[in-house]
Amino acid sequence: MTRRRTQILVYTLLASGIGGGILGIVEDLDDLTMASLFVMAMGIGLMVCRNIRLTAYVNEQRLTEAHNAGYVLALEHVSLGLLDKQAIPPQGPGTHTAPNVYFLRHVRGEHNWKPERQAQ
Repeated sequence: MTRRRTQILVYTLLASGIGGGILGIVEDLDDLTMASLFVMAMGIGLMVCRNIRLTAYVNEQRLTEAHNAGYVLALEHVSLGLLDKQAIPPQGPGTHTAPNVYFLRHVRGEHNWKPERQAQ
């Protein structure tokens, strides 16, 4: 089946299930209500499967477009000089970062967290 036909089938199942369920509740027909709930559950299951397939579907054209976009972005970064400089970690809160940044680990640099013992 094509994507369009699958989409129409899924939405038809959902709509008929909801409509039949409402009709069964209003007319107090338990069998129709349960059958409609089953049809609606089938529609939801098909919709989940369809969405998973669409998100996982990657063809050669999409891969080529993503590769070219990454390549163009890398060339742009090189031309701006963003990749040529060595990244220096910030020395502490407020120096190169915002004043409300709290570091969860010690920052490498000038800090001497374990002072060396000296002979007495």
